[in-house]
Amino acid sequence: MAYEVERYDSLFYASMPGAPQATAQRGVLSVRPVPGRNNDIEVRLDSLGGLEDARLTPATVDSSIGSRWQFALSPAGPRGPISGGHLTVLAGQIEAIIRLLFPQLPEAGLRSQGAWTDSTAYRVQVDAFDALETATRISQAVPSGQVPTGGPEVTVEANERLVRNGTGMQGGQVMTIRGTGLRRIRYQFAAEGWVGTLMARDSIDLVVTIGSGGETVPVHWHSTLIGRMRDVPVR
Repeated sequence: MAYEVERYDSLFYASMPGAPQATAQRGVLSVRPVPGRNNDIEVRLDSLGGLEDARLTPATVDSSIGSRWQFALSPAGPRGPISGGHLTVLAGQIEAIIRLLFPQLPEAGLRSQGAWTDSTAYRVQVDAFDALETATRISQAVPSGQVPTGGPEVTVEANERLVRNGTGMQGGQVMTIRGTGLRRIRYQFAAEGWVGTLMARDSIDLVVTIGSGGETVPVHWHSTLIGRMRDVPVR
């Protein structure tokens, strides 16, 4: 199967009043089982394009197409870390999308009005920064009608509290990044159990410090992610 995903980002710098820096991207991710490995799946980036000012050079796009990520998947969600990809900003953004497409669910399965919590920590690449992000999530399942097959469709609404800390280098100077924020997510699950549609919105307040005890730059990061399962089969 495949997902078409769109991501929109806006960065507001306190030291640079006016219009934010905005980017938008669209891509297609294919999902396949890993041959000979029970419960392991592979996600591959099949296409990528910029919407508006994506700042994607042809070389960046060409080197990213075909990137692959693998992880073990159970009925309750991913088991263990995600491997693969590349240590680049773009790959980090795509890996963040993959994480959201496969959320943690209750071991006993989704129940109407059921609620559960989970938390996880993972590495993210944020521009020049290699960061650790911790997400604590509260989720709730609610009924949402019928799917075309006649089976039940379930909507899950989730709220995550995010904590992000990392370091990077620019112009020979060590920089640090720290911040907190919120992520609101809405999933619609199809009858067979896969995510049919996904909508996620991030709002994160970050502080970038340049050098040891140096200049600080407050940044507000707003991000929107939309994911839809495609009807067209992947070959």
